[in-house]
Amino acid sequence: MCAWSYRGVPPEKDDYIQYWDADYTKGIEARSDMVLCSTCSQVLAAWHAGQMALMFDIEGMGALNGAVSMVELYYRLGVRQMLIAYNLNNDAGGGCHDEDKGLTDFGRAVVREMNHVGMVLDCAHSGIKSGLEAMRLSTKPCIFSHANARALHDHERNIIDEQIKAVAATGGVVGVNGLNRFLGDGTAKVEWMVAWYGVLPGRVRRPPTDDIWRMQPLLCSRMSGTAARVTLTTP
Repeated sequence: MCAWSYRGVPPEKDDYIQYWDADYTKGIEARSDMVLCSTCSQVLAAWHAGQMALMFDIEGMGALNGAVSMVELYYRLGVRQMLIAYNLNNDAGGGCHDEDKGLTDFGRAVVREMNHVGMVLDCAHSGIKSGLEAMRLSTKPCIFSHANARALHDHERNIIDEQIKAVAATGGVVGVNGLNRFLGDGTAKVEWMVAWYGVLPGRVRRPPTDDIWRMQPLLCSRMSGTAARVTLTTP
């Protein structure tokens, strides 16, 4: 599965729907090797058919332009997960490279609306305080779509044990990040990826993952053209 991200601020809704439909949806529909999916069964069907399964994600609630109603609009356009913030603070909450003061009232309203429509809350790139608050607030499983353990490599984009345990408590998962700067020694090697696969499950007890897989079944980390799935479970 692959996710396309949008990090900007949308224009007026009517114009934006036309832009999204023409530039993204129609482009995917014209391809025979990929398909836009909105459910787990569609992703699995695409996988078995040898197609690339696509789901849209939004990297930061700033793309909502301050309107909670945009959550449902984006959902109807195919968005199935959204970050709180992309590295820096926005009007919803804090980013991992900024002074994180926690969720705002707007951010809390967005989390509740995401739960309501069935959009997955992704805490990657977000600040520790905002992410922990959002996971406590959420009534649905949350995820870190691409994040590594800070205990192995101290980088602001990586996550501390408290975050790992918090996402597991929601029934969510962590997708290992294959980008070299977050792995440890500056190189993307299979040995490093294997190390991350080993350390994350050992830091938590087995969570109930059924709900998260119904919403988004294949949280992948990509390296050298291969894909792998990591969940916070024990053998």
